[in-house]
Amino acid sequence: MSVVPATPVIAALVVETVSTPSSTPLSSSSTTVVQLVKDFIRLKPVYFDSQRDFGKIEKWVLSQEKLHRVLRIEDILRAEISSYTLQRDADVWWRATIAAEGEFESWDAFKTKFYQQYFPPAVMKRLRKEFMKLRQGADETVMSYRDRYNYLRQFTRDLVKEDADDVYHFGDGLRSDIGL
Repeated sequence: MSVVPATPVIAALVVETVSTPSSTPLSSSSTTVVQLVKDFIRLKPVYFDSQRDFGKIEKWVLSQEKLHRVLRIEDILRAEISSYTLQRDADVWWRATIAAEGEFESWDAFKTKFYQQYFPPAVMKRLRKEFMKLRQGADETVMSYRDRYNYLRQFTRDLVKEDADDVYHFGDGLRSDIGL
């Protein structure tokens, strides 16, 4: 993971916004990032405090992704902005990870590390196994199969890395009368 200097920039902009008289304009890109953070917090995001509870983890991730879409947050800023909702041990984990590895280049990269840290190993193993054995049901639509595939795919990014392999795995799970 390469270092992307988002944390110091956002922190400095928030401090600058609070301490700068309103007559001193910030650059448009700075203003945009600060406004995104303000809008994000104003929408009352779900907070996460490091409980290893599958339901709470999923609720947190899905709520973050909904806010990312609503606010049209660029992928490279999603983890950084969502970090404002990490509390207690989760915030400590976040800061230690950033210090050791640098900023996340994408939301998917963040989720991979986050799931490794907080998903109970038994749940992760079950989801990965379910993904590898995933098949379209006899009465299941392709859309429904696709949704299940995409849901499980997020937990297995390290298993199917290449697009061609991903397409093959998806197609292999389709009913034989549909197959790719």
